[in-house]
Amino acid sequence: MENPKHILLVSYVFPPYYGIGGRRWAKHASELTKLGYVVHVICAKNPFDKNSLWWDLVKDNPNIRIHQVSGMYPKVLVKFEHHFIQKVLYKFWITVLPLLTKGSFLDRAIFWKGTMLKKAKEIISEYKIKHVVCTGAPFGAMHQVLELKTWFKDIFILNDLRDPWTWGPNWGFADLEPKRMQHELRREAFVMEHSDILSVPNVEMEKHLLARYPQHKDKIKIIPHFYDEKELCVLPKSASAVRRLVMYGNIYHGVEDLLDKMASLCARYKNELMLDIYTDKKQHERTFKKHDALNVRFLDQMPARELFRKFDRYDYVLLIHPEYGIHNISTKFFEIIYTRTPMILLCNEGRGPQFIKANRLGVHADLNSMDALFESIAKGSPLPDYNDAYDISEYSIKAVTEQISGYFKQ
Repeated sequence: MENPKHILLVSYVFPPYYGIGGRRWAKHASELTKLGYVVHVICAKNPFDKNSLWWDLVKDNPNIRIHQVSGMYPKVLVKFEHHFIQKVLYKFWITVLPLLTKGSFLDRAIFWKGTMLKKAKEIISEYKIKHVVCTGAPFGAMHQVLELKTWFKDIFILNDLRDPWTWGPNWGFADLEPKRMQHELRREAFVMEHSDILSVPNVEMEKHLLARYPQHKDKIKIIPHFYDEKELCVLPKSASAVRRLVMYGNIYHGVEDLLDKMASLCARYKNELMLDIYTDKKQHERTFKKHDALNVRFLDQMPARELFRKFDRYDYVLLIHPEYGIHNISTKFFEIIYTRTPMILLCNEGRGPQFIKANRLGVHADLNSMDALFESIAKGSPLPDYNDAYDISEYSIKAVTEQISGYFKQ
């Protein structure tokens, strides 16, 4: 007899594996247990010296049962600090891996298929599981997990595509040679055809898939980004003689020009404004040092609950989106809106800036208009008509997880 309250989640990156990629489904797993589910998780072993910021959320939950298996991927390719031996190993693996793979060799799931499927079959058989969720990137896991349908004919598989796959800028796809791209396109098409549901976090990704795979329109769903009100709070802003800006989290590739311009403007107005940046991408600190922006501090990342309790000391949240992210309305948008802190979004025009401006939630500037914006902020000019009553309740973690639970009843 099947056990509808036991589900399997396959996520290559999941706490304790360090990185932002584990947040989405760590949160959903935790919330699903509140709805009575037992979530069995298969994930890769953590190759880093530190644990995920969301490890505490899941490690002591008896209804989240984590099964770490070998990721079977060279550790030197996922770590950013390399000494002499690591540099030699790095060169070795980026030379050898293309000879062993057909698609993107930056997909960390390329070698874990056997260990992952073996563990998945054990769990499904023991607990009579009928519903499986797999999330990527890395994307290969979503292709691999569909092999479970060979052994379990009535298994229901929801594949959650967190990031763009073949049309995305990351994971080596922008520079992929045609033969390798064709391999990835075939895998993507296979996932579209054989998944019971293919979910994406935003409208732009949905539009892309609908245009490419119109025959599968009924199975493409949006599971949006969400905010977790347990991490957030609304605090009155403390007084300050200078304008206080904050950035937090990942700093995307492809924003170097915007960062350089921002660093020069921070230096120009070093007596009028300050900026705190909470990130593990400390390599960008040298850009601000180059411009002598002494009013900018790079600080360690911290759990969201701690960070947002510091928001009383910040007047604006600064966001920088690369060209491939101008249409993104990310988790950060909803978190920031909840705290009632105006946003400053730096990027080219797109759906993201339009959302902020249309709903009066902040201001937008591109590379050419940043001078005027920073001058206005430095002078203390207030944002026009900030909308502190914007309703985001449909994007709460509770509401979005209930949507997921609804799919398990199909």
